[in-house]
Amino acid sequence: MLKKEVIEGRYPVSTLEIGKPGAYADADAVVEAILRRIEEHPKARLIAVFDHLEHTWEIGGDIAPEVIAARHVIFCLGLNLPGPTAMALRPRAIAVTELRDRFVINFMETPAAEVNDAMARWVISLVEER
Repeated sequence: MLKKEVIEGRYPVSTLEIGKPGAYADADAVVEAILRRIEEHPKARLIAVFDHLEHTWEIGGDIAPEVIAARHVIFCLGLNLPGPTAMALRPRAIAVTELRDRFVINFMETPAAEVNDAMARWVISLVEER
């Protein structure tokens, strides 16, 4: 079930947790499933997959001990470009965090309902794939 919450009093985030063991061996398998959804969408474009855990290790940052992997799937699903202000809201990302007992998949919601709906469908479909 997709859980919606407001983080730090201002950021609307949707989160789905998938227990282990299950259909996904690791965070990379979850990322691959999300990449397939982006590729199948006629208006979405993949930008990159960012390894946040590796980056944090490299800069000597703090990492919660339960985190095994942390990836951002960065993409654009902007359906229009009404001006420069819209650029501040893009690109979008879906985060995949692997913990010992589960995967946490989440994203910050956008002002565009159609984009939120697409991201929610992609994330919810991960459970249906199991």
